[in-house]
Amino acid sequence: KNGKESFGLYNMGIMTSTGDTIEMANAREQWGIYNNSTHDSEVQDIIIKSHNSTEYDYGISNKSGNLIVNSGSITMYDSAESKGIYSNTDTANTTSINVDYNIYNSTNSFGGYIKEGTLTIESGTMNVKGTTNAYGVYIETTGTLTLGVFDGNGTDAADMKENDPLIEAIAPSAIGVTMNNGSFHYYDGKIIGSTIPRPVGDITTSTETNYQVITKTDEVTGYNYCILEFIK
Repeated sequence: KNGKESFGLYNMGIMTSTGDTIEMANAREQWGIYNNSTHDSEVQDIIIKSHNSTEYDYGISNKSGNLIVNSGSITMYDSAESKGIYSNTDTANTTSINVDYNIYNSTNSFGGYIKEGTLTIESGTMNVKGTTNAYGVYIETTGTLTLGVFDGNGTDAADMKENDPLIEAIAPSAIGVTMNNGSFHYYDGKIIGSTIPRPVGDITTSTETNYQVITKTDEVTGYNYCILEFIK
């Protein structure tokens, strides 16, 4: 608390964490988990609570190496800028499995932020609410986002999950998934944006064969959302 920089777990070697709880608050910059290792690392059943950073707040930041986040929850709020999971070099490969992200009341809120590297969200939810801007996942440069698991069948019998993973972005300006560059592989799940779920021009580079991304409007909320639909 109350420091210039605060770290919950800082890994430069081999990290295996099970059932840990990390709480961060009131530092200028804070990281729940910071991974900078050439080794494979895994955290399981992690609980991260982080809030009230005056500048940057990161739930998990992967600088390099393979990091698997297997089940847990990340809750962040009331910071200037919150990033639930952050990939920032081309050597970072992060896989999120059955993790719930709840990020709200920060000026700029990001469920996932990919500067470089690869982020794979196999399952779970990202509920992102910002006082000004909200992004479910933001791809800045050469990063790659994979949403869901590639089934490989490409038929109407394929195991396509319509609501898992679920990405939701709510704010005066909110986008479910946006790309300045990079790649987006969309195999499962639903993307909701109170403004738009996926901007025009953000091309999905890979989907299941015979599936296309379609946009619909929820009649209750008025929000747009994206799902995959089988092409008959």
